[in-house]
Amino acid sequence: MLGREEIIYLLDKHRIPWKDWGRGSRKGLGDLVNSIKLGETRLEAGSSKLILHVRVAVVTVRFKLNGQWLELREDRQEFIIDGKVSEIKRRTSFNGSLGEKIRRNESPITTARRGLREELGFPKNSGYKLSYNGLEIMKCESSDWYSGLIDVYHRYHFVCLIPPELYRSKYTERYLHRTIYFEWTPISIP
Repeated sequence: MLGREEIIYLLDKHRIPWKDWGRGSRKGLGDLVNSIKLGETRLEAGSSKLILHVRVAVVTVRFKLNGQWLELREDRQEFIIDGKVSEIKRRTSFNGSLGEKIRRNESPITTARRGLREELGFPKNSGYKLSYNGLEIMKCESSDWYSGLIDVYHRYHFVCLIPPELYRSKYTERYLHRTIYFEWTPISIP
């Protein structure tokens, strides 16, 4: 596992502008160091690029209401600075309800369950059905969070069918500096 000084050495060696990180919704060096420490991400030095590998459990939550299938989607993220909304971010290309980084010594399904608990407040053993739906590897030419890096996402997809007692018309997850809003979208399932 890389320490802070080794990470800085790699970033400097690949001319990554890490001193500019940490503004607005972008994450800073401390976030990257912590993510590597938790085992959520790892750095790989390519021939001329620095690649950030991220393992994620992606969960798509579905519910059938009055004969219509609904899928829960992240509507937006609001970032708060000094008590005011400083930025609103919408992830239009994300194909799931929530994504949770897989930590060291965690299986993808354990992470999916943790994400349902932390982001949507689903208690353990609450009657939902969670099924594995495959692995997707997705390369992004520039990182969403750390400018200068290339992201490679290893996305383990799950589908979660929830019982009526877990259904709410909207869900909200609050962090110290960010609030995530989730809303239902009607879908067709063949």
